Parts: sequence; structure tokens; C-alpha cells
Amino acid sequence: MDNFTQQHELLMRYLDGEMSQGEREEFEKKLTSDEGLRQQLEDLQTARDAVKMYGLKQQVASVHREMMREVKPGAVVREMSSTRKIVRNTLRVAAGIVLVAICFLAYNFFSLSPGKLYNEKYNSFELSSFRGGSEPQITEVEKAYRQKNYNEVVALSAKFPGESIKDEFLAGVSYLELNRPLEAIGLFNNVITRDQKTDHPVYREDSEYYLALSYLRTKNYEKALQLMDVIHTNPSHLYHEKFTKGFIRKVKLLSWR
Repeated sequence: MDNFTQQHELLMRYLDGEMSQGEREEFEKKLTSDEGLRQQLEDLQTARDAVKMYGLKQQVASVHREMMREVKPGAVVREMSSTRKIVRNTLRVAAGIVLVAICFLAYNFFSLSPGKLYNEKYNSFELSSFRGGSEPQITEVEKAYRQKNYNEVVALSAKFPGESIKDEFLAGVSYLELNRPLEAIGLFNNVITRDQKTDHPVYREDSEYYLALSYLRTKNYEKALQLMDVIHTNPSHLYHEKFTKGFIRKVKLLSWR
């Protein structure tokens, strides 16, 4: 992500109230010392307000009609009142701001892709600690996964299907590492179903997160958005902060294309 896009993304997150308390305080400190950033924020807010109040189509059409009257051949040149000049100049400034906003939104819209958003959120699952109580015996699947031998993981999982919830989950992640999300979807769904039947679910939330990304990778936006909304609206979910309103909005844009 280039600096221009990253900065505008921060501005939009600030305006949408998506920043944490710490992020907001840090961003506001930057605003006090960066006049250019403050101006961009004001311009973006003005553009959003203009679109909300008058509608983008009506705003552009109004400016277009004003410009056409001025350039029309044979038009009578009349002296403008100071009030009309102010209104005309204000409309021109507003049109410029709206145009910048349109260009930014169009850039984001057409540059979006499921692969790009997937890569933005995907991180390899790290088996850094044991979950669910006492340390269990390390399986062959886990050994292969720790060695990043993902082909061996899926081969062992296929040879001993359903051996353990953990092994099935690791096989799902391994399929993602091998760029085979369709196979991963089935395994993550199995893990979620199995984990829900246990007294202490261990890999359900991990599976929900990676399943949402698998659906995104395969362009199944409806199911991806359902899971992302569930994760986002649950503050106690392990991956609650991963799917922000801004990210979900991007996925919705993809679904509209």
C-alpha cells in the first residue's frame, strides 16, 4: 500500500470512528503538528458532507450547468454580484474536493481484488504454545507443520482423516499455504462442527477466521461477510480486531462489482 492510499485510509478510519483510543490520540497529536494532514481531513470531511447533503449527481450537474452557461457562445456578459462570485467560487472548490474524493474512491474500488485483501489479513498460523490444558503428545502432522512441510501435512491428514481436531485444523491451514482454499474450507467447517461439541473449544475461533479468508479467496463474498460480521461484532473473539469496519466495507465493494 502506497503512502497516499495509507494516509487516506487513516483519515477515513478516523472519520468513521474505527480507531482504538490509543490510535485516535496518536493520530490527533499528529493532526496538531501537521497542517497538510489537517487540510486533507477537512477537505475529505467537506466532500463527504457535500455528498450527503446534496447528492453527488446533483452537485456535479449543478457545477456543469454553471460552467456551460459561462462558456456558451454569444452569452451576455454581465457583472456578477459579490455574493454570486462567492457562491460560484465555493461551488468550484466543492467540486474540486468532490472530484478528489471520487478519484480516491474510484482508485480503491478498481484496485481491490480478493487476492489483495486476502494477503492483507493472512498470516501463517504459529504453533507457539499448546492450548487446552496439559501438553499433549506431538503428532506427526504437527511435526510436519512445524517444519513447514505443508504437502506432508495434507498427505498425513488424508491418510488419517479425523485423527484429531488440531491435526484437521493444521491441514486446513496447510491447504491455504499451498494456495488450495477450496480444500481448506471443508476442513475448517469440520473443525468448527467438532469443536462446538466439546466442553472446551480450542480451534473454533481460529477456524472461523481462516474460513472467512478462504471464502474471500474463492470469491464467496456472502459467506465471507457473514463470518467477518460475526467476528467483528464479538469483542471477545480472538480475531475481533482483524476485521474492522473498513476492511468489511472493502469486501462489500468487491461483492458489488
